[in-house]
Amino acid sequence: MKFDVNKIKEIARPMSVEERQEISFRNENRDWLALSAKFALTVRHILRSEKITQTELASRMGVSCVQVSKILSGKENIGLQTIAKIERALDRSIVTFIEIAKQRNCSIENTSISPKPHYSYSLPTDVYVGVCEPDCCSHTYQSEE
Repeated sequence: MKFDVNKIKEIARPMSVEERQEISFRNENRDWLALSAKFALTVRHILRSEKITQTELASRMGVSCVQVSKILSGKENIGLQTIAKIERALDRSIVTFIEIAKQRNCSIENTSISPKPHYSYSLPTDVYVGVCEPDCCSHTYQSEE
């Protein structure tokens, strides 16, 4: 078998500064990126199952289609306000606190963070947040207004 040395050198080139920065970013932000991806997949599943387009979701939320696309990419560090807008627009809870999930008989195993986090510090049990699986439970969004 004949090797193309130039092809090997091209493939084995040193990483660029941008590639190193991307790896560093992913390592530093691994936890919230995983949650964001799980949240995005859950919302995508809901949209598909209820035949709601991204454009319609954007309209219901009062944001641009570009913003919805960013959220659904799973790479956005979205805040609680945005999560609440999505839940209101879809008329269902997506993120739930574990204690609430227990009360609603949701499957805790289906949440994205286990009750025992891998962090080096502990939090009270009522602050562990998980993303409910779309078919985990049938609770709907209820505003606290």
